[in-house]
Amino acid sequence: MLGIRAPLALSGLLALSLLDGGGAAADGPGAGKAKDEKVAAKIKIGFRDPDLMKRVDAAVSKATEWLMKEQKPDGHWESGHDNAPHGPFPHGATCLSLLAAIHGGVPPVDDRIEKGFKWCKDRWDNWMAGGRILHTGVSWRTYEVGILLMAIEAKARWKPHTLASVHGTQANMPKVKMTPQDWEWVKQLRDFLVDNVVVSHVLPGSPGKNGGMPVSIDVKDAWSYPDKVKTKTDRSNMQYAILGLKSASRMAIMSRRADLRPPMDLWVLVVKNFLKFQETTGPKVSRVILDEKEKKRDGYAPTVSSILDEARGWGYAGANMPTPGSDHTAATGSMTTVGIASVELIWSELEAPRRPNEQFGWSKDDLKLGEDALKDLRQKYEKSVHDGVAWMDKHWSVEKNPEHPSGSWHYYYLYGLERAGVLSDRWHFGAHDWYREGAEYLLKNQRGAMWDSGKGDGPLCSTCFAILFLTKATVPVKAAGTG
Repeated sequence: MLGIRAPLALSGLLALSLLDGGGAAADGPGAGKAKDEKVAAKIKIGFRDPDLMKRVDAAVSKATEWLMKEQKPDGHWESGHDNAPHGPFPHGATCLSLLAAIHGGVPPVDDRIEKGFKWCKDRWDNWMAGGRILHTGVSWRTYEVGILLMAIEAKARWKPHTLASVHGTQANMPKVKMTPQDWEWVKQLRDFLVDNVVVSHVLPGSPGKNGGMPVSIDVKDAWSYPDKVKTKTDRSNMQYAILGLKSASRMAIMSRRADLRPPMDLWVLVVKNFLKFQETTGPKVSRVILDEKEKKRDGYAPTVSSILDEARGWGYAGANMPTPGSDHTAATGSMTTVGIASVELIWSELEAPRRPNEQFGWSKDDLKLGEDALKDLRQKYEKSVHDGVAWMDKHWSVEKNPEHPSGSWHYYYLYGLERAGVLSDRWHFGAHDWYREGAEYLLKNQRGAMWDSGKGDGPLCSTCFAILFLTKATVPVKAAGTG
């Protein structure tokens, strides 16, 4: 079915009064008891809903055709962000369009896709030859490099599916061949992200043995655009760096190149950053659970349990606690999906010592570091994800970016919602079917062939985000222990 990897769905119509924890009190997360447990009627699983999938397929097909018509003759795409004040991002629209087009069904061996990758490679090589100077109109930035790594992985993993028969000739279609030059490019992109990790905050040092002055410790655990300011980081750049590095990590196994692996100590530092800068407290929310046995049947029923989580989200600014009412530090839907997805992605890397087929490329010291982090951080990890999901439940919406002061970056949020759902292996947020509700919203708001949120995203990016949501493009991880 279109290359859509089984969109996991629930009915979005269920509304349960206990979901905001009203009337329930607890001394700590999970300590209290909800007064009652309520079970909803069984609901047909969304990805087995042929009507929904037929409409999704048609919408994705139209949107992908529109996207390919937007490609310029030399192979690149343009958007309103190419020369944005916080940019410029001259390569971003092309990287994002390549990722969306491949997931939308255009085969990577298609001339148009190959031309797009060549356009990126030529500009990368020119920038490298010019000394990799940052902060210029031709510089590469964190967003662009992270998304490009995701697009290269999508190319390397691609297999023919139904959409390929719409957007390319499936008969006698040659297989994708990754060359040594392709893997070397991945190495350069991976190095860019590792080299541009920056300081998110500074820890005060302790006096030395001889009573010397304390030496502060710079904590390098985050990313920026890159920015000229040392500690100006944000979770939006961080998520795309993490997504890109996770793609590099998987491609290390595919290519058998150990030098594509991101460092284990970096993963440990970055996950600690997300655990540290999540909201410290939040209202109690009753956890909604699914019976595992129900997942194998045609229908299942969400249950409001007696477990209470705290609704704790994330804000945008990298080294600041979320502050209500602030454009940059308020906890929002888009940044909370970033937090959930990033914590789950990194946890899957820390789990590698337990999966022999994923140990390739790490030393014994790396694997021990990951194993130690699992022991030290497991409770914080599980609480972090459950509380992030509780925040999404309490502030649920697919019609806007929840709690964003200006309502901007709506479709960017929807793509974040898809990542959070897939990476946490979660069928629902609270009693909300995130895929069905998001898909129905997108189907209702498609304008001809494309989408335009009208707030921040712009038509090209909105359409790419919609395609990536509807095709459920995020690669699942095996270590999502909270879903």
